Amino acid sequence: MEPDITLTIPPDLEEALAALEKRVKHRSPLMEQIASIMQNAVDENFIAGGRPPGSRLNIGMVSR
Repeated sequence: MEPDITLTIPPDLEEALAALEKRVKHRSPLMEQIASIMQNAVDENFIAGGRPPGSRLNIGMVSR
């Protein structure tokens, strides 16, 4: 037989967890911000005529 376990969660922790859950579920605002940043980078690169010849991708910026 499993023992009964009762947890008492303080209201401030419960509110913080609820806010975190909401942010994780509704990612649209974050994704829109990321898309805007990426679009700006592409536009700037296009206006500049691309990367300078011989420029290399920074290995520190590549995710594994």
